[in-house]
Parts: sequence; C-alpha cells; structure tokens
Amino acid sequence: MSKCRTASSLGGFLVCAALACACATGQSPADGDDDGGGGDTGGPDAGDVTPLPDAGVPPDAMTGGRAVTLTHSASMTITDLNSIACANELTGFTAESSYYRVFNLAAAGITAPLTVAQVSIGIENAISGGGTQPASVRLHALSGAVSTANLTPIGSADITVADSQSLMVVDVPVTGTAPADAQLVVELYLPDGLEVGNTFYPGSNAMGQTGPSYLRSPTCGANDISDIAALGFPDMHLVMAVEGTW
Repeated sequence: MSKCRTASSLGGFLVCAALACACATGQSPADGDDDGGGGDTGGPDAGDVTPLPDAGVPPDAMTGGRAVTLTHSASMTITDLNSIACANELTGFTAESSYYRVFNLAAAGITAPLTVAQVSIGIENAISGGGTQPASVRLHALSGAVSTANLTPIGSADITVADSQSLMVVDVPVTGTAPADAQLVVELYLPDGLEVGNTFYPGSNAMGQTGPSYLRSPTCGANDISDIAALGFPDMHLVMAVEGTW
C-alpha cells in the first residue's frame, strides 16, 4: 500500500483519504494566505487568467507581436511542505505524474495565436539518486473539457532538474503556438522515480489562484487530469507562469 509523506522526512507517512499515495503536508498556511481555493471549484472558464504586460521575453522573441505573461498564481513564492505528490510509503520516491495549468486565451484578451517562448515552474523539493533527474514541460491546445483526450500537443522541452534547485522558480525555454480560439494547457511531466530513487514535489503556495491546479497520477488513482482541490488539497496552488507573444 502507498501512503503520503511530508516533504521534509522520508519516514513521515500520513494516510491520505482523498488520494491514496498523495502527499499531505500537515502544515497550515500562514494567516491570510488561504483564499479558500482561489477558483478551484470551477473549470478553466471559471477563473480569470492574469495577463501582465511586461513579459520579460527576450527582444528577439517579441518581434512582430505583443508580449504577455499569463499566470493563475497570486504569488510566485514557493511555500515549503505545501505540495502533494504520489509517493511510495516505504521509500518516499515519487511515481510518474503530471501537473497542469489551463489558460483561457480569450479571457486574457488574446485575439490572435499565442506563441509561447518560456514557462516558469516552481520546484519545492527535488531529490534524486544521482544528483539530477529528468522532467519535461509540455504545451497543449485544449478543445473541450479538461481531459488528456482533448489535448493536442504543440510543443515540449526536456529539462534536467538538479537537487540544488529545490525551493526555486526555474525558467524553461519552450516554444509552441496555441490557436486564439483554444485554451493553452501547460504540463509539468515527471517520469517514474520509484525504480531509480527520485523524489519530486512541484512548487506551490496557498496565497491564491485565479484558476485550478491539476494533477494526473495513475499510480495513485488519478487516471486523468484532476482538480487538486477536488482531490482534497485546496491549498496547493501551483506556481507557474507562461511568457509569449501574440
């Protein structure tokens, strides 16, 4: 049987009622941090995407377009011991999983195809058997309900995550163009770490979000993309931002 653990101790297992194998932090957010889920109860159309005019995209990437940063994160600060992951009870190693954000381009005022240049992802805890571990940032266009069956891949980038990158926001260059009438889905994919001795918890906080954070982890029973709040963890708001032009 798999259970969940705190990110600080491989031996600190707690029983998770909502998602077997998912990690519960056992930590309450600081006063004022919890906004009650920040839009977790609705689908992607229920939350507002926050577009920021200063995208920070390199000048050559902005040629011929308007730069924009999209995020559902009220803060890009990573809170330690706040994230969940599908972990083995005895070893603490984490299973193959994906974490997602969904961005409604029309809601952000984007009326032309969006070309992504970079995705910023948060890393709470990365511990590997050899000092580094692989991960991927994948871009999709979504048509219809939030489900893997409705995703069309439009770009991806493989990355190597070092153990030293825990509690950091990492900028990942990745390109792909989403149609203006689609929703952009950003996936942080983590291969299975159970056999190779890897542990990975994405960065999150409980400081508010304008759209749901999502998880897919078949080993723990989340066979398709699932709202993390609906799994019983409303305070896990993924830290993620997308930069691009349109």
